[in-house]
Amino acid sequence: MIIGYEEAKKVDGYFYEFEYQTRIKRTKNSEHFACFKNNDLQIYVLKSKIYFRHEKDFEHTTNNWNGQDLFGIYSYFPIGKTNNKKLNSFQVIEKIFTKENNYRLASLITIGSIDYIQ
Repeated sequence: MIIGYEEAKKVDGYFYEFEYQTRIKRTKNSEHFACFKNNDLQIYVLKSKIYFRHEKDFEHTTNNWNGQDLFGIYSYFPIGKTNNKKLNSFQVIEKIFTKENNYRLASLITIGSIDYIQ
């Protein structure tokens, strides 16, 4: 679900900031991706922040992502917790919007009993 300031006020609990790396491999199926236009890169690396309630949920989720890549394009590498400060969901949304200059929407994702914001 897309989450803004008003929706964030309704989400209970705290989140921690984590970071992971996405590696995108140039293949026949990905060579048209924007990250490979006008260059000869074989792998494009992107670091991203994500917010979880628990470290075990972060590890479980990134491990599952690696098992879902059918074409061998994406691989995910958990870097870990980047900040030990507890953030409520409103603070997480504010951090995402500030970092991205309100360019990117934030999403609250629930898979089973795991909630995360990205």
